[in-house]
Amino acid sequence: MKKIIGYLKKHNLPEIDKELTQLDLFVLSMISYLKFEALSMWGFKKIKIKQFAGIYRQNIYKKFDRSKRFVKFLEILEKNDRYRELEVSNFYSEIDDKKYSQIAAVTITLPQNRKFISFRGTDETAVGVKEDFIWAYKNDIPSHEKAKQYVESLIDKDDKFTYLLGGHSKGGNLAVYAASKISKEKQEKIESVTNLDGPGFADDFLKSLGYRRIMEKIHTYIPKDSVIGLLFKRKEKVSLVNSAAVGIIQHDPYTWYFKDNNFVTVREFEDGQEVGNETFDEIMVSMSSDEREDFINSFYNLFCVEKHDTVYDLVSLNRIFRVISTYTKLPKDRKKFIRKTFWLFVKAFIAPKKKWKKALKKKNKKLEKKESLK
Repeated sequence: MKKIIGYLKKHNLPEIDKELTQLDLFVLSMISYLKFEALSMWGFKKIKIKQFAGIYRQNIYKKFDRSKRFVKFLEILEKNDRYRELEVSNFYSEIDDKKYSQIAAVTITLPQNRKFISFRGTDETAVGVKEDFIWAYKNDIPSHEKAKQYVESLIDKDDKFTYLLGGHSKGGNLAVYAASKISKEKQEKIESVTNLDGPGFADDFLKSLGYRRIMEKIHTYIPKDSVIGLLFKRKEKVSLVNSAAVGIIQHDPYTWYFKDNNFVTVREFEDGQEVGNETFDEIMVSMSSDEREDFINSFYNLFCVEKHDTVYDLVSLNRIFRVISTYTKLPKDRKKFIRKTFWLFVKAFIAPKKKWKKALKKKNKKLEKKESLK
């Protein structure tokens, strides 16, 4: 039982054939975090993983990326026979400062006439972080429609390919949304949708015809003490994955355990069982949409976010001092509102209640009772 980096170091796997493992779906979903869009300045339209690794080390890392884990991840893929020859294309990345939209995706060509569409989760940009918070007062985020358009542009109902979609965090949510919103004919070309600890959706979405048609092809994986993956609701199949981390840190997929090319799971929920974070639901009920929007905008503006800010800029010492200074000058009622709402969100995101487990047990008992009466 090892985490992804250690597991791939130990296992040089054979080339991908017909069967895809959960390890494959994980790797393909995570590939979109690599900064392939930087290749556009050199005119690349497609590239193999082994070729990209050299370019990444020399020209992309430190200029466009600050995560050493991506370097380690890519280096391991470069050495692994299963992934090094895979071709990545259709690089797409867009950040809209006005609409607070951040989205990135790539397409990976697989054997057996299959393609994997991989959506990136929230990146380090402040715009991406703001878009995540928009979920607190809107059912749809700006990148939803762009994800749908990306998938629609790639899937041809008459081509020879079948398609798989996936992503981590917001990327997983985008994959589910796009798969649910495209036409029935194009949905039939989709083989599976993988959601790695991405948030769910509102009731209206889960009742939609598009979601119901694709639901059986969606598989969501969330860590055993998930926080992000429990936001809103879902009805597709859910697996709880064992993680080396605790609390919200389990959202980091590099902490998840693998064995025999699959996740180490601790529990499975079948289609139709609603899984959600009741603490987050309580916030949705206790505050109006306008109040939630007001808080998010106030909190965002408090940090004096500039156009090209990243999360690294937000936690700089100078920025923190500036935030404290700005906060102290606010009216008393404004400070009280921000403090109160901030701790409500901390309660939901950092220390969620586990009422959802009890609710599922009660629901299962009711279902068992109904079955016994038939």
